Amino acid sequence: MNNSSAYAPLPVQRFAHLAMVASWMIWSSDPVLIRLIGNETPRLIVTSLSALIGGMLFLLPALRELRTVLRDRRLLLLFAFYILFCTALADFCYIMAIRHMTPGMVAVVLRSQIALTVLAAWWFFAERITLPVGIGVLIILGAHVTGLVTSCRQGADPLLANTTPLGWALTFAAAILWTGGTITGKMLLSHVSPSALCGLRILSAGLLSLSASLVVDGPAAFAALVPRQWLLLAAKGVLGSCVAYGLYLYGLKYVKVTVAAAIEQTAPLFTIAISWILLQEKISSFQMMTTAVVLAGALVIIIARNRERTTAT
Repeated sequence: MNNSSAYAPLPVQRFAHLAMVASWMIWSSDPVLIRLIGNETPRLIVTSLSALIGGMLFLLPALRELRTVLRDRRLLLLFAFYILFCTALADFCYIMAIRHMTPGMVAVVLRSQIALTVLAAWWFFAERITLPVGIGVLIILGAHVTGLVTSCRQGADPLLANTTPLGWALTFAAAILWTGGTITGKMLLSHVSPSALCGLRILSAGLLSLSASLVVDGPAAFAALVPRQWLLLAAKGVLGSCVAYGLYLYGLKYVKVTVAAAIEQTAPLFTIAISWILLQEKISSFQMMTTAVVLAGALVIIIARNRERTTAT
């Protein structure tokens, strides 16, 4: 398997790092847009319309390279797995997990999937698990677990309130499938461009969500949307689906999988900043400290991988 991250020039890799950071910065605004659209708006409607609106911007490269995917049976199966399992089924497991498990515990398990990603990157792309990388992963896992335990002790609910074995199973299934999505996406990017894969992925997922929404919510739910909601859905589609996912796939093509997982850990920082600026939510000093420790662990991993690349060249 060709690993383009090992051959890209240094300026390209630097821009790829910035692209991934920018993608998570944009995705961090998603909860704000969803809140503005209205929490009562069915999730399938929000997901399908924003995906289809964003995907239309990548329609031309998607159609141009669709033939490449259809010609190669292996690529077609890989893409089908990417859409059906690593996208649709993963989202379903995540939504159902929250009904059977505390949201805080779900978030910790999903954030901790960096450990699964490091192992998968070693297995599929021969990315070595060095001592600094291992230390970085342990720092991140420790910060997430400590943050959850502390917040639960300060609140009224116990740590494992409303948690069931099904909740654990669904959460770990979502984490495994999303890890598989990172690996599968990296493999597909060896054959198709980031813009084409972005269009193919978003449009396919949007059509699946639209079909499900028409069955579950019905056409009347779409007719009930007001112009303001359509504008916000368009903004979510252009920013969250098109721009953010396009930047993420561009970055994934040129950076190592382990680095991509480490950069993902910057998302809480942007979420805290957006919540504080736009929603005027209070941020505790402990939240800031936990976020700083997570970022420190991510930096350890990124610096370690960059040193490996420098030593190799």
